[in-house]
Amino acid sequence: MSEVQKAFVVGGFSEDLDFLWGLTNELSNGEHRTFETEALTWAQVHNDFEKFSKEAKHRALFGHSGATLHFAGVEAPMVFALAGVEPTPLHKSLTGAIKVGTNTKVGHDDGVIETGLKNGFLEVLKHPSTIQIPFRIRHFSTFDMLVQKAADFPEGRFYLPARLDEFGFGSDIGRVVTADAYGIRASYFGDWHNSAMLHPKEAARGIYQRLNNPAK
Repeated sequence: MSEVQKAFVVGGFSEDLDFLWGLTNELSNGEHRTFETEALTWAQVHNDFEKFSKEAKHRALFGHSGATLHFAGVEAPMVFALAGVEPTPLHKSLTGAIKVGTNTKVGHDDGVIETGLKNGFLEVLKHPSTIQIPFRIRHFSTFDMLVQKAADFPEGRFYLPARLDEFGFGSDIGRVVTADAYGIRASYFGDWHNSAMLHPKEAARGIYQRLNNPAK
């Protein structure tokens, strides 16, 4: 893939624009400049879903975590599900959020803002619509959505769970193993739930490799 393509980077539960900046900037201005990206919070998409749905038809979509809930209702050239949500009981979502917010092992690239429980809590207070996410993911599978929407993402569906996701979203290795049968490109992508967002240089390199090398 050599031409620059427009894209949206959409955040999940409690993720603000500062948190999304690292990956958004790296995809647009980094070593592997492949996309002209715009970041959107989950609430921004929710508040004007009609506009998002219309514009998504001409953009690649990068969705982190709960962002994949929005992708169930749109069409786009291609979609990247980064640590996309899988069916999770409410209590496990709450404990997972605490684990993500207090994880000291994940680290972050220089210049990338590392969010925490306080920032996440403030984002939810500012945008109460995000509170619905933990309830909706009790019965939502990113993988199943990608299987069912093959025709809606004709240029590629990428399922990229984290190996040690604190919510457990990537724990079903069967999804990764069987993805190829459904035309989905799947592989583990970083160790932790926020790895792709906090280490955008590595994430952008991995995305570039997957776009240009079918074996990756």
